[in-house]
Amino acid sequence: MKREWWIYPIAFLVGCISINMFGSRTWENYSLLNRYSLSMISFESISYDTYFVQIVVLRLKTAAGLWIAAKLVPKKIVEVVFAGIISAISGAIVSMAIMANGLWGSLFFICAMLPHGLLYGGAFLLWSNRTQSYTIGRERRENWIGAVIIFCIIIIGCVCESYVSPFLVERIIKY
Repeated sequence: MKREWWIYPIAFLVGCISINMFGSRTWENYSLLNRYSLSMISFESISYDTYFVQIVVLRLKTAAGLWIAAKLVPKKIVEVVFAGIISAISGAIVSMAIMANGLWGSLFFICAMLPHGLLYGGAFLLWSNRTQSYTIGRERRENWIGAVIIFCIIIIGCVCESYVSPFLVERIIKY
């Protein structure tokens, strides 16, 4: 991850530029990030408990997919590709939010993604820095403890995503 750091800002910029060049009007008018759609979302009510279960299932599927991919393909390739895709998608969403709502759109993006995004990013960094040792004894136990810590961070991220982020987004939309 240290030598590949330059890939992520470039992927973010590619996401921004691709939306600006190829789909700005379509995304601005028909996406969920325009003012009308966001105001309609503010009148909706969700079951936070059901949303939490859906988020946990979705995030654990992603974690399992990353784990399986890291077993089949060299882990470094999985890390770079996954983080690059996330960076490009983030750049595209930030561009869409700003095109649709100006600087208010960037505030919306921060409130919608930041609380749980920091936790998921931390879990990904812990996962990518873990060694893959399968020796007996203390190292194997430390790997197991590291996996439990990553799992706990993902669950805390799910709690933030299902309870904190909707609260923040609702406050920003009503503002």
